[in-house]
Amino acid sequence: MKIYGLLLFVFLTIGYASPYIKILAPVQGTLFNNQSIYVGKIAPGETFYLSADANTTNYNGSYVTYGWNLMKPINLPNGWIGAASKLYENPLIIKITVSSNASYGIYKIPIEVINIGNYSKVGNLTFYAIVNVTNKIFNVSIEERNLSSGIGEPVPITLNVSNLGIANDTFAISVYNLPSNLSTNEYIIYYSKSNDLKYYVYANQIGKYNFILHLYSTTSPNISYYYNLTLNIRPSLTNDINSIDNGLIEYPEIFEPIYALIDILKRLI
Repeated sequence: MKIYGLLLFVFLTIGYASPYIKILAPVQGTLFNNQSIYVGKIAPGETFYLSADANTTNYNGSYVTYGWNLMKPINLPNGWIGAASKLYENPLIIKITVSSNASYGIYKIPIEVINIGNYSKVGNLTFYAIVNVTNKIFNVSIEERNLSSGIGEPVPITLNVSNLGIANDTFAISVYNLPSNLSTNEYIIYYSKSNDLKYYVYANQIGKYNFILHLYSTTSPNISYYYNLTLNIRPSLTNDINSIDNGLIEYPEIFEPIYALIDILKRLI
């Protein structure tokens, strides 16, 4: 019993050397065999990358450069797609795409790191990346929903988009119910970052336009937002000056009823 107690004391005092894997992104942590790390949130259809240091220690506690030569996801859920790292790269980087049909919830993804041929005597190591599949990935706010501008003069819609997940994503913005022909614009939103996006709208006739702005992910069908906005088009100084050539100066607001009547008459002719 005394010998056993002494050995236990030495074991606890000196510690037990063991190979480890150091996770670098999208989160950081050091794991030993069969340990887990929470990586973060991701939406169905999105892709994330996980990187790790190729260096480790062996069972004697000696530092081993390029102890890990390959990292790969294994036993992925149905419909998920994984890509192994390049051989002998540092850092080791794997790619995982969540199925676009994945159910919301917590997933424990096994990942294996390998010492080819065990030449460094560290063997293989398995750890688990825990991800939360959800559509609650982005926080979106709009600076102003009631916009005003002159005829044909673009006015920006300013949106702040915060990416709370672990995947970079591309967002598209389009609008409905405006008479002007506006294109769909795309913006890259990097993971764990916040971006201010500007999308310009305009109309070529005086009036009040209630329209819909659609913000959506190009990779995940589960991320889509609709917002109701208003665009008020009024006469501007530029329009007033340009109208002199037509024999009429467009004074702001005062002649709006007249302009409306003229517009109706034009439609009837």
